[in-house]
Amino acid sequence: MPHSADARPAGYGQRVDRPQDASPDRFELDDEEEQDEDLDDEDFELPPAHPAFRRIFSDPLYDDQGDEFAPFGSDEGWDAMAEIVEDFTPLDPDVTLRDLAEDVLELEDDEFDATGLDETEDTDFALLGVGFTILRLTGRIDDEGRRRLITAVARQQERFGDELATLRRIAADLEELPAEG
Repeated sequence: MPHSADARPAGYGQRVDRPQDASPDRFELDDEEEQDEDLDDEDFELPPAHPAFRRIFSDPLYDDQGDEFAPFGSDEGWDAMAEIVEDFTPLDPDVTLRDLAEDVLELEDDEFDATGLDETEDTDFALLGVGFTILRLTGRIDDEGRRRLITAVARQQERFGDELATLRRIAADLEELPAEG
């Protein structure tokens, strides 16, 4: 069934001040000279984690802003999280990764559903940022979103080597996350 914006849960947040011009690298959420002061790394902190998030995602890597492979350590993951916190909170508890990725990353359905390594690594880093922001704020993620995060981590392991402890830990923790259905 095709995705429809009308199928979003009631109360789903709307983006504030969405620029209409498309930048060449759409995962760069703001130009440095236009970057909102609130999104500056020194001034902005990770939001508090939901208790259900902490039960599974207890490793310090989920708070690590310096490890490029941690959900909020890459520029793409951090920027996605900051934009969600600034523009979309409080999150509807039933928000899906697909809906939020469409709004924050401007991903089309075919880009969200793609599974090949030919996708840019920026897409996976950004999706991990969006997905883990949903998990961190609500303590849950939809089943399709969970599967998509597992795919993104597996692709990162294929790209960068599965010996990276950060990626191994994220993969193991995502597998521990119970399905919603």
